[in-house]
Amino acid sequence: FSSVLEKIEQARKQDPNNMQILLAQAKFYDDYAFTGILDTELEQLNRTRAITAYKEYLQNDPNHQISWISVGRLFFRDKQWTEAAEWFKHALDRGWSNHSMLMWYFEALYRLRKFKELRRAVAEHGNSISSEEELPRQYRNAVSVWMGAA
Repeated sequence: FSSVLEKIEQARKQDPNNMQILLAQAKFYDDYAFTGILDTELEQLNRTRAITAYKEYLQNDPNHQISWISVGRLFFRDKQWTEAAEWFKHALDRGWSNHSMLMWYFEALYRLRKFKELRRAVAEHGNSISSEEELPRQYRNAVSVWMGAA
């Protein structure tokens, strides 16, 4: 990992305005934080670095869906529920969604105890999860329960 990071950092020094290198750096920190080999402190540090790099990239390309959702996911993994919920809500407002993002959004709202918003979000987006046979049954069941409560 360190040799790859050195190459990315060197490329950034040589071409600091290259957004593809910045995106590669964000993805590197993101992937590194998720390896499972880091201690808690280093994992959190790499999530923070990834968030910073993704946000910098988004200043240049605010409609880059993958970066936008990645920031929300990193906030979620860092237990920053409010920030995660806000990022996912903005992504949904832009018309972006995928099953993982929806589940992270629902859970962030649940952890924030924003049950009214959770019911509304599940009512609006839950069908795509509750009917998706490829998703684990416990996910589909949880969403179905909340859909019944909406």
